[in-house]
Amino acid sequence: MAAFKPKKASTPRIVVLTSSDFPYYAAPESFVRQMAYGLVENGVNLKVVRYWGDRYSNKNDTGIDCADYLFVRPAKNEFVKFLEFGIKLVYLPFFVGYCKWFDKRSAILLYGLDSSIFLVPAILCSKLFRIKLFRVITEIYLPDTYAKSWWRKPQIYFREWQLKYFDRFMDGVIVLSTSLRDLLVSNRVRPSNILLNPHFIDMGIVSEKKTDPVFRVGFGGTPTIGNGITDLIDAFNIFAAKVPSAELLIVGKIPSILNKALNIEIAGNSAIRVTGQLGYKDVIKSLSTCSVLVNPRRAGLPADTGFPTKVGEYFALKKPVINTFCGDLTLYLNDKEEVFFAEPNSPSSLADVILYAYNHPELSLAVGNAGYKWALRNLEYIRNTKKLIAFMQLGVV
Repeated sequence: MAAFKPKKASTPRIVVLTSSDFPYYAAPESFVRQMAYGLVENGVNLKVVRYWGDRYSNKNDTGIDCADYLFVRPAKNEFVKFLEFGIKLVYLPFFVGYCKWFDKRSAILLYGLDSSIFLVPAILCSKLFRIKLFRVITEIYLPDTYAKSWWRKPQIYFREWQLKYFDRFMDGVIVLSTSLRDLLVSNRVRPSNILLNPHFIDMGIVSEKKTDPVFRVGFGGTPTIGNGITDLIDAFNIFAAKVPSAELLIVGKIPSILNKALNIEIAGNSAIRVTGQLGYKDVIKSLSTCSVLVNPRRAGLPADTGFPTKVGEYFALKKPVINTFCGDLTLYLNDKEEVFFAEPNSPSSLADVILYAYNHPELSLAVGNAGYKWALRNLEYIRNTKKLIAFMQLGVV
């Protein structure tokens, strides 16, 4: 009698519908890219679809199938954007039906699509076509970041209603923080339908370029007030008064609304350099020259509900990290062990911690190594995408 052979699990087929560009630009693109890499390396047949189209004309050199939801480029005129949104909403049933019946996808994973005006129809379509629907919530954004136009103002309510009433009907929700998980539970989302997964970080990105002899303080990301860039510049100026040879490197593009103000702060200060927008590999090379890397994010709802991409990438570089005391990092990490903590919204506290790291080079080296090991256990993208696949219950890989 022939031995029983268990049926081989079919290859999971997932489509990621993302509001970010793909594969490169800023933190949202980094998140989706590394999540996508992890899914593919764990055996998933993956397709990434850009909801807004190709915003930044980045070459897709990932080998991952990528397409645009409907339009190749996003509209620029506000009235045309309003019409575009309506057309995309009408197109939704066709998109879900195509994913299910023609592309043979078993699940749709949404990233950055947070409004009930889109998500409620998406939930109804997923039930109708019998395809699983999940979404990732990275943080709670403040209204002034997404409701700038007249027609976007209702988004404030649509996002609130989605969290309060409709996320419970998703097949699952992936969150990056305990506060988001607790919020969903309080809104009657079943705990078994929530996956807390802080991030997907490539822990093998260490550059061959070594730290320069000069003590260089580094920041990588979007230099905004909420991200603490003005606090960091003020802190560096306090620190540089005691260590005149030090430098500050800001890797990122300063938003136009802040450009004039920050240029006034930086003007004539040769110790502060702003690179502007760089490619992913150049970002890593630049940050690798720094002695210490800083996440000076200000306290508030976004900081408490998210997990900063930049910190995960800082850890991957094996550099000592200075982080403001907010968010889930305060639950996971210990001061002067895996990270250096500073008080948020306080340039003087930040300056004191930078000075402490400067005065204790051996401890800083140990902190950088310990932070790397913690991130390797908790943020590594292949390990965490295995958890994601198991949560989505799409087969064993």
